[in-house]
Order: sequence, then C-alpha cells, then structure tokens
Amino acid sequence: MVRFKANPVLTTVALIMIGLIFLQLLFVASLNPSEGATSLFLWFIIPVFLIAFFEGNRWYFLKSLKIDESKFKSHRKNLWTMFAYSFQYINAVRTIFGMVLVLAAFCFVSYFITIPVLLKEIVLTNQSYMYLGTICTYVILRVPIVNILSKIIKPIFNFSKKYVPSYVLKKEGIEISLNYIEIGKKKIKNIFIGYNEIDEIRVFNFVEAKEFLKYSIGPDAKLAMKNIKQRMDFLKGKIPRPNILITDSISIWPIVFIKGPNLFYFTGFNKKNVNDLLDAYKKYKKKR
Repeated sequence: MVRFKANPVLTTVALIMIGLIFLQLLFVASLNPSEGATSLFLWFIIPVFLIAFFEGNRWYFLKSLKIDESKFKSHRKNLWTMFAYSFQYINAVRTIFGMVLVLAAFCFVSYFITIPVLLKEIVLTNQSYMYLGTICTYVILRVPIVNILSKIIKPIFNFSKKYVPSYVLKKEGIEISLNYIEIGKKKIKNIFIGYNEIDEIRVFNFVEAKEFLKYSIGPDAKLAMKNIKQRMDFLKGKIPRPNILITDSISIWPIVFIKGPNLFYFTGFNKKNVNDLLDAYKKYKKKR
C-alpha cells in the first residue's frame, strides 16, 4: 500500500522535471543573452539556484521513498480526519494530472526548442561557458562541495538546537523541556508525562510528519486552536500542563507523536534519535 508515499514522490518527480525544463531553456537563452542579462555573475547565480532546487528535491524524494506507512494509522475519528483521508485520493488524481502536463511540457521544450538548437552549429558565449561550467563543476565536485556546505550549515543547526524541545527520562515517565523566548531571554518550562498516561509513541522523519498531519490528522481547526490556547496558558502559568502540544520542528530532528486518552503531543526533540525513549516506554509496558 503506497497511497501516502505516492503523492510526495510524484510531486517531487514533477518538480525535478520542471527544473529540467528550466535547465534547457536557460541554456538556450545563454547562447544569445539579452542586453540586460549579459553579466557573468548572473549566469553563475542562475545555475547555483537550479542546483539548490535539484538538491532540495532530491533530498525530499529520497525521504519520501523511505516513508513507513505503518505509522500513518490514526485513531482520531472526526470530520477532519475523514476529509484528510479522502483528500489523499483527490490529491493523487491532481498530482497525476499535473505530472502528465509537466511531461508534455518537457517533451515540447526538448523536441521543439532544445533539440533544434543542438542540431545547429552552436557558438558558445561567455555566458554559456559560465552557465555550463558552474553546473559541470558541481557535478564533478559534488561530494566535497556538499561536505564543505554541511560544515558551514552545522553551526546554524547547533544554534537552533537550543530552541528545540528536549527531554529527560525519569523512572515513571518523561520530562519535556519547552524552550522559548520571552522579552529577548531564553526560558524553559518543564512538562512531566507519566508512562501510564501514554497509549502509543510513534517517531517520524520530517517528510513522514508532514504527510501524517496532512492525510491522517487533517486541517483540524479546533485542534489547532486548542494547541495555541493551551500552550499560551501553560507558558503564562495558568494551567499545569497542556494536553495538546504541536510544535514546528526543523527537519533534521526526529519528530515524536505521543498519544494518550488526554494527550496529543507532536513535537521534535533535539536529539539524533529517540531510541532511549522508545526502549524505556517498551520496558514499562512489558512490566505492565
């Protein structure tokens, strides 16, 4: 069963094909650039943006292929989940139709624009050399370039780590620390959840989490309003603990769904994995 996996995979393939269309059109344009587009720096920046576009969609495509659909079962039965469940099929039809249009556009551009140009005697301009040189350099040196960029980006993620929720395992449960900013200062408020309050724990990557919220939970306005209100009330000290907590999470962190009779927590944690949490919960359940 691949219904949850199909939409992000096909959407990403369509976006990659759109990128290939622009790749061809920009090469043709570089052979005879207009007066306002002769800057060599411009023809360096354009392929850089294209490369970033391809890399982002490549990452999303590979993550989409690894979606574990066994995680997508939802026990919430309401109008919104029913809408979300049916919308995945509507979205699949729309995605397939979009794929057909993109494929037709790709074939049209290739056959009627790119191939006729390539069959003629091509005279490369300085702009063409810069455009093709940037792309070829990246293809040849992709691995070291990606490694260097990863080292540059790593401090940014390490900085953001301070503002992502964390947790500490206790004997009878888990203590979650919410990190937030108030008047320019970082503050922390702790939430304790007993293992006896939890029915299940699921772990998602960024793509799985996005698809789960879209197709298993749905656009539940009531849930979203409760999440905002309870979080604000908790931070102001009006309630001891929110029953609903949904936070925005950076894609590199594991996103955890903690569900119980009176709990709905969907949040990322600033750890590479949460195996210790899963092991502790399984150990508790075995004792029961």
